[in-house]
Order: sequence, then C-alpha cells, then structure tokens
Amino acid sequence: MNLNNYSKIIKILKKTDKVLDIGAWERPFNRANYIIDLMPYQTRKTQNSYPSDMSEQFSEKSWIIHDITQSLPFGDKEFDFVTCGHILEDIKDPIKLCAEIIRVSKAGYIEFPNRSYEMRTCVDPFINSNKYVGYCHHRWFIEIKDDGLYFVPKTAIHSVLPFLRCKKAKSRTSGFFWDNSFASHEFFFSSYKDIVHESIKFRSMNDNISEKYLLMIHNIYRVLNVPLIRFLRKIKNGRINDD
Repeated sequence: MNLNNYSKIIKILKKTDKVLDIGAWERPFNRANYIIDLMPYQTRKTQNSYPSDMSEQFSEKSWIIHDITQSLPFGDKEFDFVTCGHILEDIKDPIKLCAEIIRVSKAGYIEFPNRSYEMRTCVDPFINSNKYVGYCHHRWFIEIKDDGLYFVPKTAIHSVLPFLRCKKAKSRTSGFFWDNSFASHEFFFSSYKDIVHESIKFRSMNDNISEKYLLMIHNIYRVLNVPLIRFLRKIKNGRINDD
C-alpha cells in the first residue's frame, strides 16, 4: 500500500465517518469500521495492518465474510468512505465491483499496480519471472484515464512480444481518489492486432518512444519470427506434414 496516500485518508476522515475496507485480509485498514473479505477475521494478517499505531476500529462482528465478486451486502451510499487496495487487478469482473463500490459509498480510494510497472519483466518475486510481465496472478492492467479507471486484459501476448515491455516505471502503484462516482471501462479486443496496437500506444507514451518505430519493430519481428516459430512447433509436435 502507498502509505502517503493512506496518511491522506486518515487526515480527511471524520471521526463519525463510516468506513469500509474491501478485500483487507492481507493488509487490514485499522480505521475501517467494516471489513469485507472471503477470508475469516481470525486469519487476518495483523502484522501488516495500517496504521500500526491505531487500534482496530472493526471487530469480528463487523468483519463480513463475503465473495466480493458478487453484489455487496450493503445499502446504497451506506458508507462515507471505501478503500479497496490491490483487488481489482485480481478478479474476473472489476467493472462490476467498481459499480458496487460507487453504489455503497459516497467517496473512496482505490489502489492497484501501476501499469508501466506491471508491463515489465522480473517483477514477481516468488518465481522466475524473466519471461513474463508483472505478477502471474494478475488478470488486468489498470490505468487512471479521464478521471476514471481503464482496464486492459492481461494476455500471453504481452509477455511473448519483447517490444511491448515497458522499460520505465514512475512507481509500483497507482492511487485513485474519487468522490460521488467515477467511470470505469474495459478495452475490448477481437484480434492479436488490437492487443499489439493498444500496448504499443501505451509503451510509446510511457517510455517516450516513437509509435512508428515500435510498429516497425513489430513488423520486423513478425517477418523474422512467426514463420520459424510455426515451423519449429510443427517439428516438435510431429506434424511436419500438416497444412
């Protein structure tokens, strides 16, 4: 979690504010009055809680065990503030959870991996990650765009093509404060070409590299590698005579 942003949250919250933390098992937010998570209260990682000098404002009774991919069991605008850290990139339908966050709260803070950091290799500390980008269990790249959240499905293509990998990353995480509501939308693709062009556009802006140059590298890569890869795959699978 970005501790600077959480310090800002502590400062803006009133004592009477009703606060919900979504998916807080790994790092409980002690100021929250309510927690919602699939894991039970007894298994929470108290050693990671924040702020460390604040006692838990929630209790076992206000720790709600619930699948957050389903509708949240709270009323409309029931909470004054909601926090949701490093959850949206993991789940199948982050757009639905965003809609639920807006429904149950008046304002909030959402945190997720910075896309430029997630589009680099050697990020995942638990396994050898020099051949794929980001963390192996993340499903989405997320950006703050037009005062809302933009979700790009994370595919094998992002790892296979080296010219799509970012070299620069301003930070590991991105923090998004919102008030009343915010927009969220997903990048839809129907082909390999759509994914490549969207990712090239992002890397071009992030790394300050000409988009035309990256497209040229892509075209050279396809000419030199695709026929050879297909040929070698056929040999490996014993299908050299296949069409």
